[in-house]
Amino acid sequence: MKIYNLGLEIESGKYKYKCENFDKLVMKFSPQKVTPYTVEFMETDLEKADAVVFDIEKKIDLIVIDLDKIEKRILKTEDE
Repeated sequence: MKIYNLGLEIESGKYKYKCENFDKLVMKFSPQKVTPYTVEFMETDLEKADAVVFDIEKKIDLIVIDLDKIEKRILKTEDE
């Protein structure tokens, strides 16, 4: 999962999600291969993100980004 980060003190990169239930299932079933869930925090490419996390003080910045994209789409249209 790719998560867009706006204003939080989280370094960009991939992080393994640690879950106690996942560990219990691995111990119980002893699979040959174990693939933990990972998330990727990024500060660029908002359009490729699956989710967004942001500092509440940066909410207006997120709105401005959306308005800019809407304005560009409106300018590209031929019909009013």
